[in-house]
Amino acid sequence: MAQRNFQAWVYKDSSGRSWLRRADAFITSQEVGGGDTTPLVGGRAAVSSDNFPPFPKSWRPRVAMGVHAADGVTRPIVIYDEAAPLWGALGGTINVRDGGGVATAMVIYGHEGEHQRNDKDFT
Repeated sequence: MAQRNFQAWVYKDSSGRSWLRRADAFITSQEVGGGDTTPLVGGRAAVSSDNFPPFPKSWRPRVAMGVHAADGVTRPIVIYDEAAPLWGALGGTINVRDGGGVATAMVIYGHEGEHQRNDKDFT
């Protein structure tokens, strides 16, 4: 498996509270483009002055559901802010790494809101 580069990232929940979460830099570094540096998954890198608590383990974060068109493999992609370009954008794409470290494009086909681990909130 490819080496993953994790960093502290700020997640804003649907109530507007900020939390710290671990994020893969390969995912968070993908931006809208064309001069827009907004991360596709939203949020921002944490800085030393951030004093946010860690995201609660009793909750699941909101995710965009992606599918690889060629082989049908699906994967959830954490969305760190409801203002993120991929939140609500069906048909949007983002690259992820497969088990061998190869980048592959995933097409967004659905979304799942944040929820407690024992309660599903599909949107």
